[in-house]
Amino acid sequence: GEAVRQFMVEFPTSNLTKEMDTHLKAGVTLPDALVVEALEAIMLSQRCQTRGYVLDGYPNTIEQVKLMTELCIIPVQIIELTLSAKEVHWRGTADRHSPDRSLPLHDSAPILDVRLSSYKRNIDVVRSHYQKEHRNWNILEGNRSKWWLNDKCAQLMNEQLKTAQHYLEKRTVGDAASIFGLCVSPDECKNRLRRILSLLPREPCYKT
Repeated sequence: GEAVRQFMVEFPTSNLTKEMDTHLKAGVTLPDALVVEALEAIMLSQRCQTRGYVLDGYPNTIEQVKLMTELCIIPVQIIELTLSAKEVHWRGTADRHSPDRSLPLHDSAPILDVRLSSYKRNIDVVRSHYQKEHRNWNILEGNRSKWWLNDKCAQLMNEQLKTAQHYLEKRTVGDAASIFGLCVSPDECKNRLRRILSLLPREPCYKT
């Protein structure tokens, strides 16, 4: 939602904004294709390119995952926080009564039940996709302290940055480099190997 709002503010005259505005004024849910298109544009902004980004609670369905993948939007790390339904409702109630709250949100008890039901219905296939294709799915206990969670998330990102830096250093000097941990899918790996093998000589080599 925040990415869509930001896009509509920054690009008020774009065709995409006009199309999304039509859906919103009609009181219907925005199509996933429009949301992902707006997300792509926001991620290309200078702020996201220099500081990075965090997608909170998105994608939710395998259809959204496929749309993001088509636009080459692949999260570097995905962190799933496990919480009981009781804990989710308790936190939702606390948030609704927080004095720091500035905007009304769709987080009433019935809406939280709907979102939890949707989560349980879709999470297995989404998790399976990222675990199989990119191996970037991490599960953390959401009832831990925010300091513990912050340290764990920072540790995951630091390891990811070290992996990427090591790969770039190796490739810069022309050495072979491991792609493990760089979110390269099996199909992409096979395609790269196929291109490399096509450059090798096809003539048989005989020992003398």
